[in-house]
Amino acid sequence: MYNDIPKELDVVLLTHPRDEEDVVRLLPWANKISLEEKAELLGCMRPVFGEVIRTNNLNVGILFIPSLAEKIINPVTRSKVRLLIESEVVRMLIVSQTKIVCLGGLTASLLGYGRHLKKALKDYPIQITTGHALTSISIYKTYKKVIDELGVDMQNEGISLLGVGSVGTAFARLLINKEKKLNYLLLIDKPSKETELINLKKELELITNIPVLLETTNNDGTIKEDSIIYESKVLISAVSSKDVIQIADIPANRILIDDSQPYCWNREEAWGRVIEKNDIVPCEAGLIDCSTIGYLSDFPFDFANHDENGTTTSWCCMAEGLLKHLDNSLPSILGIPSSEQINVYYNAFERFNLSAATLQCKGNILPIGKLKENFTEEKKEIHFTNLGLSKNIC
Repeated sequence: MYNDIPKELDVVLLTHPRDEEDVVRLLPWANKISLEEKAELLGCMRPVFGEVIRTNNLNVGILFIPSLAEKIINPVTRSKVRLLIESEVVRMLIVSQTKIVCLGGLTASLLGYGRHLKKALKDYPIQITTGHALTSISIYKTYKKVIDELGVDMQNEGISLLGVGSVGTAFARLLINKEKKLNYLLLIDKPSKETELINLKKELELITNIPVLLETTNNDGTIKEDSIIYESKVLISAVSSKDVIQIADIPANRILIDDSQPYCWNREEAWGRVIEKNDIVPCEAGLIDCSTIGYLSDFPFDFANHDENGTTTSWCCMAEGLLKHLDNSLPSILGIPSSEQINVYYNAFERFNLSAATLQCKGNILPIGKLKENFTEEKKEIHFTNLGLSKNIC
C-alpha cells in the first residue's frame, strides 16, 4: 500500500478534514452523497495525500487523516485516531522520506503538541513542529491588516482573547510585546482553565502596563451574557468548541478574527450579516500569503484568491515548516511557543517577506471599503473597578 507514496518530501502538513465539505475537496464525486454518508465514507478511508507540490525550492505534501474534528475532540474516538497516526501515518512519513512535519488542525493537541509523534519517529531524522508560532503570528498580522485597512485607532479600544491554549497564549505574548497602547486585554476561557488564565495574566503584567482582565465562560465554553467580550472592538478566538459565539449576539462595529477548530462562530451567518448590514468584520485567521517563496497550491481549499492558476495562500501551520525548510536554524516548536521562539519566527516571517492573506470570510473577500464607511468610532468607558469576582477571577 506504500508503493504509490510520493518520495523526497521536504515538508508535510499533517491535517484532517475540517468538515464534510472537505471530503468533497478530496473526492469531488462525494458531493452526490449525504452528510451522514460522507462521515461514513471517512470511516472507511485510510490516510491519503491530498496534494503534492513540487517547485525548484521545495517539495510539499498535504497528508489528510480520515477524521473530522469532532472525532479528534471526542475522548471516546480520540485514542483511535492517535493510534492511526502513530502507526500508519508514521510509516507513510518514513517511506516518503519526509524532512519536516507540520501539525495542522487539531493534530498538535492530539499528539501532545508533537511529543507523541516525535517519540514514534525517534529512530528517523524527521523534524516535527506544531505550527503554533506561525499561527500566532498569522493572527497578529491579520489583526494589524484589518485595523490598518479600516483605520481603527486601538489606543482607546480593547481586545478580547477567547482561548488560552497553545495558540492563544502565544498570540497574547506576541501582542503584548508589539502593542503598547491598548485600553485593555481580556483573557477568557472555560472555568477548567482558570489556573492557565491566572498564570498568563501574571506573566503578561510583568512586561506591560496594559490592563489584563480575566473572565471565564460557561462550562460548555459559551459566553456569559454580561461578558466584556461584547464591549471589545476586537474579538480573537482560538478554541476547540464549536459555535460557542453567536453572530447575532455580536454588537455592530466589531472585528472578529477566528483560528478555532472547529469554527467557534458560523461563517455563513457572519457573511450573511456582512451582506445585509455591513456592520461587523469577520476574518479568517491562519492564512498566509507565501508568494514570495514560490509556493503555489492547486488543492481546492476555500481561499479567496484561488483562481485558475491555483493559490499562493498557505495554512500558517504549513508555513512554519516552509520557513524552517528555508532556514533550518529555526527551532522546532513542541509545546507552547516561548516568547523567544515566536520572535525568531517573526523575524523570519519578515525576512522572507511573507504577509497575511487577503482579508476574507469563508472564501469571500471582505468589502473593506463598504465596511469602513459604516465602521463608526465608539467612545466607551470600561469601569475596571466594577468587574467583581462573580464575573472575573482576578
